[in-house]
Order: sequence, then C-alpha cells, then structure tokens
Amino acid sequence: MQVHKSYIVNQNHIVIRKSNEIVLKNKIAIPIGRKFKNWDDHVIF
Repeated sequence: MQVHKSYIVNQNHIVIRKSNEIVLKNKIAIPIGRKFKNWDDHVIF
C-alpha cells in the first residue's frame, strides 16, 4: 500500500493530485475533503 497525505491507494493504481481532486489511472476523480470508506476497494479516505 502506498500512503499519500490524506489517502491510501492500491499500488496498482496511479494517483495524480490535481488541486482538489484525486485522479486515478482510470480517470475517475474523487474530491479531496470528503470522507469515503473502501471506495471501489481502491481508495480509502
């Protein structure tokens, strides 16, 4: 597991932080600041 500031992401996914969004390899953007739990089993806030 890779730990990034406020989120943990599966190492099989590429995460790029753009201003207020987290952009995954599959182009799905998740707003930072909201609390997600086991989102798609890939991102944990």
